[in-house]
Amino acid sequence: MVQAYSVKARQTVEIKDPHEVILKNGVPAITGTCPITGTKVYRFMKRKTDPVSILKMAVEREREAEDFYEKAGKTVDDRMARKMFNWLAREEDWHRISLSRQLKAVMERDAWETWKAERRPIADTDLPDLSEVAHTREATSYQHDTSDEVSALRTAIRAETKAAAFYRNNEQIMANPEGKKMFASFAQMEEGHLKLLSYQLKHFPKYNRIVALPRFIEAAEG
Repeated sequence: MVQAYSVKARQTVEIKDPHEVILKNGVPAITGTCPITGTKVYRFMKRKTDPVSILKMAVEREREAEDFYEKAGKTVDDRMARKMFNWLAREEDWHRISLSRQLKAVMERDAWETWKAERRPIADTDLPDLSEVAHTREATSYQHDTSDEVSALRTAIRAETKAAAFYRNNEQIMANPEGKKMFASFAQMEEGHLKLLSYQLKHFPKYNRIVALPRFIEAAEG
């Protein structure tokens, strides 16, 4: 039985459907609903600071992100949106593999592998300024129900915001220099994903389609 204080009910209650989450500030918690009011309640947990626990959490986060992007790539109608989400799924898969390799090294040898960032994060300069560029006729004439794309983008933005905060927070507490470098690099990559998704959500209502970027077009065609 897991209990938490319900502000609305003004009493301690048993959490209904409890499950673990990592909050935006990186603090782990158990959340669910209050059986009396139906509102969300949280029981904060002590933050795990040992490398093995942090790496295990990171691996699981990346696995969930990969699954989400794979599903999003199958549900949206926009062709470029599918390419983008598939590219993001591969990015998260690479993150998971890299983290799993580090986890194995720490668990088996109590040592971190030398971290080398093999991929460049998305920067502001990668995102074209569309205010001065006329969009293609295909883009402006392409019409379909855009609710799936908008929903996926908003969900992804929330997830990437939490992921970036998770890596930034754990970068601060990492004692090992290679671990600190790795988490700083992952934070930059997740922040790049966030820039990309926020950019797409900003322009999507105007053009009714995802803006093409060379990075995920080349990856899809390669």
